[in-house]
Amino acid sequence: MGMQCSPPRITAELINRDRAYARHKISDPLSKQQLDKLTPREYEIAGLIAQGLSNQEIAQRLTLETTSVRRYVSRILDKTGLRDRTQIVITWFQAGMSD
Repeated sequence: MGMQCSPPRITAELINRDRAYARHKISDPLSKQQLDKLTPREYEIAGLIAQGLSNQEIAQRLTLETTSVRRYVSRILDKTGLRDRTQIVITWFQAGMSD
């Protein structure tokens, strides 16, 4: 059992460490507004990114091509003004979307 985690999974693990703290925090309305710009499919993909799934894992789960997932991720970044997947995860949790 090695430390061969993919980068998305590592990001999710780091965020999950602070989940208990995040649950007690009031959600950030600006983060929620960013996510409200997304279509239902983009929103679903953002949630899967927040769970630590890679593009390939998301494609398998949603029966999509990996290139389609990449396009969705690009659209999510464009619509929200975020730079990368890590910021999607952070915004997801700041919006209070964690379980």
